[in-house]
Amino acid sequence: MVHPTSAARRWTPPLHLDGTPLPWRKSVRYLGLTIDARLTRGPAVKELRSQSALIASLARRFLAKGSGCSPAFCLRIYEAAATAKALYALPLVGLSRAQWNAVDKVHRGAIGQFYGLPRNSPTAATYAVTRLWPVSLRAMLTALNHIERMQRSGTCGDLLAHFKAQTRSHMGAAVNQLYKLLGPPPRFPPPHQYRPPRIDAVLPGVRSKRSTPHCALRQEVASKVHQEFAGHTIVYTDGSVREEAAGAACIAPSLPAVRQLRLNTPASSLTAELAAISLAADVLAANPAVTRAAILTDSRASLQALHSPERGSRLLRIAALKLHLLGVRGCNISMQWIPSHIGVDGNEAADELARAALHPTVPLSRIVTPYDSARLALRRFVTRLHPDPRVASATAMTTIDTTRFARADYVLLLRLRTGSGWTHDRLRRHRDPPAALCAQCGSADTLEHILCVCPASSRERLALQQGPGPALQCAERGTLPGSASHQPDCRAPPPTAIHQ
Repeated sequence: MVHPTSAARRWTPPLHLDGTPLPWRKSVRYLGLTIDARLTRGPAVKELRSQSALIASLARRFLAKGSGCSPAFCLRIYEAAATAKALYALPLVGLSRAQWNAVDKVHRGAIGQFYGLPRNSPTAATYAVTRLWPVSLRAMLTALNHIERMQRSGTCGDLLAHFKAQTRSHMGAAVNQLYKLLGPPPRFPPPHQYRPPRIDAVLPGVRSKRSTPHCALRQEVASKVHQEFAGHTIVYTDGSVREEAAGAACIAPSLPAVRQLRLNTPASSLTAELAAISLAADVLAANPAVTRAAILTDSRASLQALHSPERGSRLLRIAALKLHLLGVRGCNISMQWIPSHIGVDGNEAADELARAALHPTVPLSRIVTPYDSARLALRRFVTRLHPDPRVASATAMTTIDTTRFARADYVLLLRLRTGSGWTHDRLRRHRDPPAALCAQCGSADTLEHILCVCPASSRERLALQQGPGPALQCAERGTLPGSASHQPDCRAPPPTAIHQ
């Protein structure tokens, strides 16, 4: 038992449970989380930081001073042993901003140890070049996803309403943030005795689409349709997704019938494919004479989701309910996966219709709500909070394949990209020497200025644009001139050859 005041712990008698006294403690451990008497979570954060620092020092030994494992491998070990514990224990706990900063500092220090970045490396650039997120942002995303999953279950409505009323609590703030982003929660269809249709997510004789010729794939699709779906009404479905738009379409050549719609909210590819399957169910429901039908889709994920829609999104449950009602009416439904973009006429026609549905002239459909693609919307929201503006604006930096370079080389590259290398411009900013300006044009003598702007480097820039120079050729071999892994036999021409 814990109490926030020391006087109460001294004079208040302890509680008894079955004759056993429960003494007052300054801190207790509950479900793996250390709770102090003031309910500040300080001991838990302190313990997590010390354990994470120990794990980082142990994982760093796999580098073996550049001759061992890659930094990515060490980072995977650290993420599995240290970051996973933080993301399990802390997302739903109300930590202060200072405590989150302390957790992020340990995580950022581990990244610097693995990739050879100094302690004064800028925070935003460090996360940008390594394509990582601060632990605090990842914990925020985990908490929002957890609340969205509770809302999707359909049995936690009263609990979420109680959390929403507690505006000063961490859970209450997270629930209100979710409703602010996605709007009020939608109504789900009532529970029903769901009888899934016949679903086949594989093609016989096809182990991998990538390793099978398109002509063989088309033959397998034609054989499947001829042998098992003879006499069936074939309906092809497809979805199309762009940055801020999504469309869905279906086509039944034998009816004939064509349906397409434009979604009213940014959606994932799974949401667009489920909307297309819902359209196919509408087409079959509008033709009562159809007693046997086969829906052919190129989305394995949608077929797998239809196996168990009880915990899925509202759109998934609506599509499953429509297919169930078709079966109750007497229509035998079969669903089959087919490979995309292999030349199947119906699939290509559905793909063109789905892309055409992205045009603004196509009317919007209200069948999809923001909650159907909640994971996508929440991830975009958290991405906009990234400390690096390039990542926040969805223009992430290009990654470098560290396996192509010696450790000294890619450490130098990462330091230059993060702005933590001791370049001429940085020396000028720290020591302010008078000779830190470009002698040609008088601008700041930065790397960007030398490579992209300075008139004195125009001929070198032109040579690099026309073809890879010796420096780029050495970089492709995994070496950089003047670095530890550079060999004299790089066959680099003299400097005058570049100007020639």
